[in-house]
Amino acid sequence: MSPTPAGARSLRLETTVGSKHMARTLAFENPSPSPRKFDTLVDPPATANTLADDGPTEAVRLPEHSSFDADATMAAEDARFSYAQISPGRSRSTVLPTWDGGAVFREGQLRYERLQSLGEGGMGEVSLARDHDIERRVAIKRLRPEHANTSALLRFAQEVRTIGSLEHPNIVPVHDVGIDEEGKHYFVMKYVEGQTLESVIEKLQAHDPATERRFPIEARAQLFLGILRAVQYAHARGIIHRDIKPANIMVGPYGEVMLMDWGLARPVRGAEVVFPDEVPGGAVGAGATSLQTQHGAIMGTPHYMSPEQARGETDRIDERSDVYSLGVLFHELVSLRHYLDGKNSVTEVLAAVASVGDRSIVDWVADAAATGAPMEYLHFIRKAVSAKAVDRFANAGDMAGELEDILAGRIKVQCHISGTKRMAHTVMHAIDRHPLVATVFVLLGVASTLGAAVAMVYGLLRLIGVA
Repeated sequence: MSPTPAGARSLRLETTVGSKHMARTLAFENPSPSPRKFDTLVDPPATANTLADDGPTEAVRLPEHSSFDADATMAAEDARFSYAQISPGRSRSTVLPTWDGGAVFREGQLRYERLQSLGEGGMGEVSLARDHDIERRVAIKRLRPEHANTSALLRFAQEVRTIGSLEHPNIVPVHDVGIDEEGKHYFVMKYVEGQTLESVIEKLQAHDPATERRFPIEARAQLFLGILRAVQYAHARGIIHRDIKPANIMVGPYGEVMLMDWGLARPVRGAEVVFPDEVPGGAVGAGATSLQTQHGAIMGTPHYMSPEQARGETDRIDERSDVYSLGVLFHELVSLRHYLDGKNSVTEVLAAVASVGDRSIVDWVADAAATGAPMEYLHFIRKAVSAKAVDRFANAGDMAGELEDILAGRIKVQCHISGTKRMAHTVMHAIDRHPLVATVFVLLGVASTLGAAVAMVYGLLRLIGVA
């Protein structure tokens, strides 16, 4: 094969698959490993067909009543479909064959068919699509046209690589990357059916009966534990998310929860990267909405930022900044109100977050009375949203450990309410572990009560002279 000439623009991919290997695969036998070769060419032979050509479906037709000669068939197919064009600005095509009992088809149709829009974020737009090769629905994220610049593309690439390095059940995986027919970069993710956590909270606030039945406060705590596990996994690998909020969390129909949108993620100890089109030290634009992800020195969503994020102290942002955002999210999830309700402009929100102080225990008790949130949850949240980072949980793993203790009834005694609940749990746990001893104590209690009642009656009778 001749080397690729310098400056060549058109790239084609030649794929050679061992014919016996493919034939045995089609015959539903266990294929043995066979070598595959992927070489880049500039000018393939003029006789080669390309899968990118959206022409009519081609097939290898077998003679009627003939036996299936797999080697010959696949050899012919290899000759027909050796090259697939993957140059920028041209649609990706399907590559897998299908079998209808009489022919092997390679349709060469558009691989990803857009079905509908799923939403838009700060830089990207997400669509639902059909993957015609694997025959499944997927989510595709593309850069929005107004963000078609070097910085946006580099952050887009950074997001793809970050997600690709985080393989966890609560993190949406990346399946593929590419450039569509309009020249837009995209990446393909698992499509998670369901709704965002933001939508769940809105329905709970509206007292939707079905949502209230599905998400009582205990179920919400379990759901939040799944979010903590995703962030814990990232923190253990030295990555912080920096944009944790209900809109970036998907809740599936069976209770599965996925943390998405890792566009602002970065290594914990890494310095803030300023890409070519960005202005170092830039502030949040005055015309931006309060819930929009901002870019520049202050990055994130203002309502869910930590104080150090809101002040633009990028050198102080670490796992504890994510912990603060998680605390704000959990408070909203259990109390169904945001602590910054009433502040809508970016300026108001950032000022409130940057100057936030620690609330007193009296305020938290009043919060529990007003919202019905369990006091042990509010103590947990109180530590997560401490104004000083040093007073918070060290990372999401520490948060997950304490929340598991709370859900198991191992509540820390931090006020009279949590003390009473801890005592009640201890008694109930002792009864579960020692049922015979508990039975003896109950019988002794009943006997003592009956004895006291008899003594009282006898005393009254003597008092009136009957006994």
